[in-house]
Amino acid sequence: MAERLRRSKDLLNRRDAETERRRKRGPQGSVPLPDGTLQIVLYNREYRVRGLTGVGLEKLKINLRLNVGNLFHLDTLDLYQARARANFAQIAAKHCRVNESVINADLLSLIETLEAERLSMRKTSTNEAESTAAMTEAEKRGGDSFPERRKAV
Repeated sequence: MAERLRRSKDLLNRRDAETERRRKRGPQGSVPLPDGTLQIVLYNREYRVRGLTGVGLEKLKINLRLNVGNLFHLDTLDLYQARARANFAQIAAKHCRVNESVINADLLSLIETLEAERLSMRKTSTNEAESTAAMTEAEKRGGDSFPERRKAV
């Protein structure tokens, strides 16, 4: 009997330790898909994000789909608005049979992940714009051969 009790305590302690490690770990990974969707997996929950752009840092308006097994919830929301996050969490908790507080925590970690992704998108687009806008020396010399344009008075 004592051995059985000791084993069950050990099992509970291991479960608690694993749960704490999962809480600290955060997102397990984000994967950009070919269609422009960003897939983020958090334990048994899969989030798919569409509509993320590098423009407009004051809003984080996206199309978000939560999949848990074969259950899902899909909505468009601005993650910077607490009311929108709470509404998404409440409805998704009912549809996907997940605790609402878990979804709220996921949404907050999604904000961190998506902000980092958006900043990298901005850096990439800035670098591409600089590389396409730069003129070579040959192009500059070729431009000198055109006559100057006179302003009409």
